[in-house]
Amino acid sequence: MTMMKTFYYLGTVQHNAGNPEDAIASYVRALEYSSESDNLIFKGLIASAISDLYCQEQNYSASLGYADEALTLFKKAEDSTKMWVTTAMMASILGSMHNYEKSDSLYSVFFSSSCHDSSLYARMLLNKALGYLRKSNSEPNLSIDLFHKSVNEFNGSPTTNDYCAYAYDLELSGNSSAADIIFLTLAMIHPTCLHLCTKLLSKARKGDAIHPEKSALFTIY
Repeated sequence: MTMMKTFYYLGTVQHNAGNPEDAIASYVRALEYSSESDNLIFKGLIASAISDLYCQEQNYSASLGYADEALTLFKKAEDSTKMWVTTAMMASILGSMHNYEKSDSLYSVFFSSSCHDSSLYARMLLNKALGYLRKSNSEPNLSIDLFHKSVNEFNGSPTTNDYCAYAYDLELSGNSSAADIIFLTLAMIHPTCLHLCTKLLSKARKGDAIHPEKSALFTIY
């Protein structure tokens, strides 16, 4: 058990220092040593940490596998909060893998459960809004409603990507003036977004589809 915690904390230090590959290796060693422990929560935290890092590296298949392992451990431990958080993580990962049916199913479980953390709830509303935009038949009005709910009801903090997606949805829904204001504001605050904003606005007005695998909008959080 001591080695399990030693490698876990080493992985945390390496992660914080910006060394994801070393951190993953340490977390995996920690998980190997966890077979000697009956601490289900700690074992779940290790699997969750590995999942987070693989997600950041956009290795979604590996991330999903470790998230599923974490969820199983948290279920055995009957920790409803960690189960809820991990369900959210898996819903987002599946969305990035374009497995929308399973992603939507897990989002339904997440949103129908008691809210354990309003900031996470707000973030997942924004992630689900991005999910609608990923689909071949986008649903801009549903995305807009989710954006508003996140910000107005749960004090959500949209990222630049969220605002770009929101403006794109507004344009698709026919609210061009509001979309223009957001795109112009983003371009002034974040000049590096100018190319993306111009491209998205052009696509929206032409009615062209966004290709999720090529767009900066589809990074999950």
